[in-house]
Amino acid sequence: MSTIIKFGDWIVDEDGISNELYDYHIPKDDLWDSKEFEYTGPLIWDWLIHITEKAWITKDNVKDLNTAFVFAQDYFKSLKLSNVDDVSLAQTLYIQQQIIDIKEDETPNDKGTKLVSGSPNESIKKYLNARNNIKYLP
Repeated sequence: MSTIIKFGDWIVDEDGISNELYDYHIPKDDLWDSKEFEYTGPLIWDWLIHITEKAWITKDNVKDLNTAFVFAQDYFKSLKLSNVDDVSLAQTLYIQQQIIDIKEDETPNDKGTKLVSGSPNESIKKYLNARNNIKYLP
């Protein structure tokens, strides 16, 4: 498929968004998937949160993903569903940033040691506690 535009490793083509480095694809028909965050929160863009939880998404490459996503939504706007007007990009990015910050606290630093100290059980508890305390924009 012919590339329309590329942002970092993210390619927007006539099928949607792809990342060949990680063999990942978001079909253009699924760009409008939304959900309530944690089933009680605001409406957010599902893909931007789902992918953020992948180990290979970092502060460095998430910006390219977000740019490709927003570009693709505009490019494929003829496919936009009518029930997504209440989905908030601002909420999505705010939650996404918090998830990335939590993940970075749990990943090894350049010396191979965990940034969060303690046993694996302690580390999991810290992660779950942080994940359960994600804030929403007013």
